[in-house]
Amino acid sequence: VQNSLTRAADAYGLKSHITVGPTLIIVQVQGQHSVALQMSSAMQRSLRLDQIAATWRLVERAVSGTVKPVQGLDQLTDIWESSPRFSESIRLLGYALMAVGFGLSLHPSTGVVISCILLGLVVSEILLLTEVHAAIRTMRPVMTALGVGLIVFLAVDYGVAEGPLLLLIPPLV
Repeated sequence: VQNSLTRAADAYGLKSHITVGPTLIIVQVQGQHSVALQMSSAMQRSLRLDQIAATWRLVERAVSGTVKPVQGLDQLTDIWESSPRFSESIRLLGYALMAVGFGLSLHPSTGVVISCILLGLVVSEILLLTEVHAAIRTMRPVMTALGVGLIVFLAVDYGVAEGPLLLLIPPLV
């Protein structure tokens, strides 16, 4: 992120110093007679995969200097406010398939496929139900991890599943 922002500033001929941390970005831009400093904390929401891809395409255009800053900000707002491309049922299945893909890369077996489909559906349903509630979104990672953890460890307790760590990771990624 820091490298991309620095390259974008360079593309527009700006002297800048950029610091990026896990939850904070500090951008200092030096003008002819003054210095502007802007700080930004982490977003209060997560982006969908299509929004992430569109944001990176915009970053590539900014780095190459082919988009004007004002247009870039407008496009970024459009990306962040865009509605999902697919219906909720397709998004539910997509998340389950993504969990299956991660699960198969960790331990390819029929049990992992079934577990990842079921747990992926649980996680995606939680994500869909909580995406419109800003207050709940902040608790979503904890709620989701707790729910998946309870299901996995109960399944292990009852002898239905083995290797809880291999089952916990894919749906929570």
